[in-house]
Amino acid sequence: MSQDDVVGPWSEDKLKLLGKYLEAYTKIMQNQSWCRNGYHYIDAFAGTGRPRARDEERYIDGSPRIALSIRNPFNSYTFIEKELWRVQHLQKLRDEFPGRDIRIEQDDCNHVITTKITPQIRYEKFNRGLIFLVLFHKSQTHGRRAS
Repeated sequence: MSQDDVVGPWSEDKLKLLGKYLEAYTKIMQNQSWCRNGYHYIDAFAGTGRPRARDEERYIDGSPRIALSIRNPFNSYTFIEKELWRVQHLQKLRDEFPGRDIRIEQDDCNHVITTKITPQIRYEKFNRGLIFLVLFHKSQTHGRRAS
């Protein structure tokens, strides 16, 4: 039996808003000459990329797929997920989006953000990062703290 992330209607609403926000953000950022080293998307609790809707047997695009599908892409995408089975789902995104720079980190999001992300995405380096930090599932927060 395969494992799925399951979301309710509130998560579907949140994901629709995320898509609209990312479209607006990247449209603005692509025209910023000062942002010469790019803008990057980081998803701290990435999940599988395609959760199942709780109320029916259908799958929806999760935050990683939404971010990868926008018209004006980010320069890179980092998906952080602690659970191996979720990481295995995320790895399939590389085949679906071959033109995107996709990085997948199997680790605690606090560790990845503080040791790998913040040293690279800095104001003085003229690049920017957008971190999507929304807890997806109760089991993801056990033993983890997002700051």
